[in-house]
Amino acid sequence: MAVLSLIACMVSLLHVGQLAEYTYSLVNDKVELEITLEYSEMRSLHLNDSCDANKMTALCVSNYIVENSKLNVNTEAVSFELVNSYVVNDHLVIVLNSVETFESINSIKISQTTFYEFFENYRNRVILDFERFKGTYMLTKNRNSLELIE
Repeated sequence: MAVLSLIACMVSLLHVGQLAEYTYSLVNDKVELEITLEYSEMRSLHLNDSCDANKMTALCVSNYIVENSKLNVNTEAVSFELVNSYVVNDHLVIVLNSVETFESINSIKISQTTFYEFFENYRNRVILDFERFKGTYMLTKNRNSLELIE
């Protein structure tokens, strides 16, 4: 029993909180966006009056992200649609695919304004996994955009 308590304590210390992870990659000529968030944080949010995040968490959160997160590829605005969502280890994972297709990516512009109105110190980790653009970037309320050009 003491071992289980110790493990539970260690896991709670490793809880990151107030951090979303956005992984962008190109799959079958579409931009795939996989978002990982703290499930309990997302369920508690009041994103808008027409969406109950406690009952429809993935749909409400994905709609909110699509409205508050912008991606331009090769100067073209990218639209996303929900493909899948699931919960694993108290993390909500949302998978979106772009409506548009891209043979190659020569420039990327990301604007990320999600969750700052709920959590002052929220961080959005952006992971790029494209052929020409690979890297990890931390976006915050004060530095909420990223632009890369080949």
